[in-house]
Amino acid sequence: MPVSLSESLERVDPRTCTALFYRTTGDWIDAVSAWLRAGLARGEKCLLHGKPAFVEEIFSSLQSISVDVATPWPAGPCCRFNPRTPGPALPR
Repeated sequence: MPVSLSESLERVDPRTCTALFYRTTGDWIDAVSAWLRAGLARGEKCLLHGKPAFVEEIFSSLQSISVDVATPWPAGPCCRFNPRTPGPALPR
């Protein structure tokens, strides 16, 4: 019986390499958001790098399910990364 993407990702060991495939924009937003939620639920931090529109779409999706995307590192779970824009220092 097929399981949901979220359930599948919860079963993945943190050291396992994964790849996400999608057909539409909505599919990749759902897939990436589910993948990040699984890691955040384990207490992992999230560094999201990409075009501003991509980052905003993903952060909006996470925010819609009450993930704190506003509090910067190290207190918050997520960090936007844009090499052209000064931002918070990454944790070491």
